[in-house]
Amino acid sequence: MKLVLAHQNLEELSAKVEEMVQNNEGYRKDLMIVCLKEHASEVRTLTGIKVDPLDESELSEENALDEYGLHTSSKSMYADILLRGGFLLLSRNE
Repeated sequence: MKLVLAHQNLEELSAKVEEMVQNNEGYRKDLMIVCLKEHASEVRTLTGIKVDPLDESELSEENALDEYGLHTSSKSMYADILLRGGFLLLSRNE
């Protein structure tokens, strides 16, 4: 998977998803948002794309983000973004 965007604001992230879909830069079926479980329902409602929710306890594990293919050196930064209530927008397309 490829990281498209890491963001703290859901409304701005949702706008980016819409922009990508409108500009044919991505299809909803190829996009996924990783966030804390407490935000998952709102994310699904606003974006209409797949959500992979994580628990805070999962993010404290060293290999929590391994399945997404993110750069090893950046994983702790992305985990911190998620723990602060942020979101990762990922694409299945490389």
